[in-house]
Amino acid sequence: MKKFLLSLAMAMTAIGANAQNTYNVRAGGAILEEYAAFTTMAQANIPLKNVSLWTFSPAVQLAINDEDIAAMLHANMGYRTRIGNNCLFVPKVGVAGGSIGNKNDGVFIIGPSIDLALELKHFVIGLTGFSSIYQGKYWDNITMVSLTLGYTF
Repeated sequence: MKKFLLSLAMAMTAIGANAQNTYNVRAGGAILEEYAAFTTMAQANIPLKNVSLWTFSPAVQLAINDEDIAAMLHANMGYRTRIGNNCLFVPKVGVAGGSIGNKNDGVFIIGPSIDLALELKHFVIGLTGFSSIYQGKYWDNITMVSLTLGYTF
């Protein structure tokens, strides 16, 4: 039984090391509609193949201002570009969806998403943009632009 568990642990370690997945957690400011907001984001960068520079980057983002809370899920595809020693530029495009509102009302939002990330060793600076394609009864097109700073592990 020990040999089986040890073999399983070694196989899982080898698979995890070979995949080269990276994760980042970011926090910063955003412009949500016309108001300043605090935002936080957690993102995974999953390569499509073991040696591929193309990544699938799912992310969860929360933005809070005085009146509204936006909770969004991003599904972006990107390409890692090496621009220096331990420095990567990763532009990503895709789609995002979620909800925005306050405790009295809320609306579902969905639309295109873009994320421009600069990874410097273990730090990441990200510029994220979103624009909804849905117009609700009381909501116009929702736009959000956020600038965040975080850590990559």
